[in-house]
Amino acid sequence: FTWTFLYVFCGLLIIIFLFQKKWHDVKRIGLALLGAGLIAIPYFLNMYRVLTHPNYAVVAQRFGLVGVHAPILGILAPLLFVVVLLFFPRKWKERYLFVLALSAVPFIVLNQQVITGKALSSVHYHWYFTWPLAIIFSVTVLLLWLSQKKWQILKRILPISIILISISSGILVQAGSYMFNEKGIVEKQRYGQVMDWLNQNAQKEEVVFTDDETAGLIFIYTPLNVFYHFKASSCLAASQERLLNGLFLLYRLDGLEKEQAQEFFFKDRKNISHSLYSMYYYFTTGDESGIPDGILLDLSQKYRDSFASPTADFVDNLFQKYEVKYVVWDKRSNPKWQFDQYLFLEKAVEIDDFVIYRYANF
Repeated sequence: FTWTFLYVFCGLLIIIFLFQKKWHDVKRIGLALLGAGLIAIPYFLNMYRVLTHPNYAVVAQRFGLVGVHAPILGILAPLLFVVVLLFFPRKWKERYLFVLALSAVPFIVLNQQVITGKALSSVHYHWYFTWPLAIIFSVTVLLLWLSQKKWQILKRILPISIILISISSGILVQAGSYMFNEKGIVEKQRYGQVMDWLNQNAQKEEVVFTDDETAGLIFIYTPLNVFYHFKASSCLAASQERLLNGLFLLYRLDGLEKEQAQEFFFKDRKNISHSLYSMYYYFTTGDESGIPDGILLDLSQKYRDSFASPTADFVDNLFQKYEVKYVVWDKRSNPKWQFDQYLFLEKAVEIDDFVIYRYANF
């Protein structure tokens, strides 16, 4: 989002300078863009590899890449442009054109899909750029207007108030965040010994099966891969089949019987929608639970079909297929899993509420 915003901004500046016949400025911006392009060659090569990956199309949809040519209007971007156009002092011609170009960028980046036909999370442009620019330019215009008045006290009070409000709100927000997250952070300390054991005994890139909470820590604090995580839908390695198998495996371990599947899937539609399709249905329907009923019916039937294999065989087959080497069972959080019953798992160590197994058939 940042580099596309900056490239559009530079493009607008070049157009302005071309009309003004400021060839030297056009050359300077062109050289800056060329230098940025050279530095970004590894990034563009990586992008090319992503675009040619077999799973790119489906993963792009999960990120919210929606095929649409409809414009996004809103009110903030036009208001920002109008404020700059009408109220920013034109006596500073160069500054005025610079700020005017900057305020015009949100129109273009928010509506690039009109030309490309692909809209991707335009809300990020809104929060990352349009809102901050609106605040900065509005305060700037207000201060410039006050500078022309004789309200000396107000001219002193306003900047001081802005500074104090910014600092105090930052402190209060951060303090509130610490207080809100304190219990969860302290709770996570119980995973420390598990991470230490995996770092000392497992080999880099080996695969671990566990619950979402533990998996989220494993791929941060160890060099290992995880079989499944609820954010796996953002990864190119996560085919639709793998995501579905991971979700079904969790349901099987939690004891969801095939007769309960359809009713449960409709109740759990938000989790299923996010786990398999991430943001796609949110961006296409405006509802995080917007996955169609027909898909849920099809998924519930596939889940029932999976019971052609007993749970032990189902688990064993998936562990072989996806080369799972270790299992970390949090007995406190997942008491129904009961991994002790599976003969293909060898207990490696028990750490408080956790049991770590090695998969013997791999």
